[in-house]
Amino acid sequence: MNTKRPQLIRLFKDYGPVNGIRFRSANGKILFKHKDRKEAGSLSAWIVLKDAETVTRALALNGTVFKNNHLRVTRGNEKSSSMDTKRTIFVGNLKYSKFKNNQ
Repeated sequence: MNTKRPQLIRLFKDYGPVNGIRFRSANGKILFKHKDRKEAGSLSAWIVLKDAETVTRALALNGTVFKNNHLRVTRGNEKSSSMDTKRTIFVGNLKYSKFKNNQ
C-alpha cells in the first residue's frame, strides 16, 4: 500500500501536531496532486512540526520500518524562503509504487 498524508500524520502524532506535509519525487519535484505522485515511483516528504524541540524528538524515527521500508528522517536543511527549516524534517524512502500490484 502506498503512503498517504493521514498515515504520516499518525506516524508523527506522538511527536506533536503535523502542521504541513509536502511530497516530493525522488528527483525533488514538488507533487501537489495524487496523479503526479502516481507517476513518481518513490517519494520523500518535508514535514513541518510544532517547533524545533518536536523535530529533535521526531528524529528518533530515523531507521523505523514503515510499510516495509526503512525511513530516513533528518532535519530539514533545504534553503527555502517558503519553509521554516527549524520546524521541518525530511522523510525519505516512503513507499509509493506506480503499479497497484507492486506492493
